[in-house]
Amino acid sequence: IDIDGSLRQFQAIQFSGGSLVSNDIAQMRVGEINADIEVAGNIDKLNVSAGNMEGNVYVEGSIGSVNISKGDLTGDITVTDSIDKLLLGKGTISGDVTSQNSIKQIKTVNIEQASIYARYGIGRINVSNDLNASIISIGYDTELGGNSKANSGEINASLGTLNVKGTFAASTIAVGVDPDESGNFIEGSEYNDSGTIGSVRLGNIETNNQNDPFGIIAKDDMNRLR
Repeated sequence: IDIDGSLRQFQAIQFSGGSLVSNDIAQMRVGEINADIEVAGNIDKLNVSAGNMEGNVYVEGSIGSVNISKGDLTGDITVTDSIDKLLLGKGTISGDVTSQNSIKQIKTVNIEQASIYARYGIGRINVSNDLNASIISIGYDTELGGNSKANSGEINASLGTLNVKGTFAASTIAVGVDPDESGNFIEGSEYNDSGTIGSVRLGNIETNNQNDPFGIIAKDDMNRLR
């Protein structure tokens, strides 16, 4: 589906196969998605009411909210600007989420084998169960990679709050640092002008992570860990 212009509302029980291309989408309501979505502007609201959200979503502007009521996020979301809210009522984030600006809020049951990146900051991450085998990186520019630090010093990377009620295992939280040659942030180096974490609250910590990189690292301060 290729729309030469903006789309006020898209509604379907299922959107599977193929792709949707539009300038802007004001509201999208779908039971489940297994397709690619490409938007030249913004998506105000993206609601998935019954199943999983698969496929790739690429937005050159910003996303107001993504609300997945019952299923999982197994696809990838890439946004040039910001994401206000990423909410999963009963599901797991297991895809990649990338914002070249910031993410205000992430709320989910689990984060499992996922990669979450924001260039400037993430306001709040709430996980009601487990965070496992995942990377959350703030400040490190995934497009530039480790070959260039152009403009990286101008970034004040920050994570406001991380709350994991279940188990934190085999995962890395990195703010203001870049990884080493093997991709390990814990053994990486300073990358941004600053990198701070407000507060971290973990229910349980699994320390037997074998060879998986594991830990929480900020270039500068972490205010509270409990």
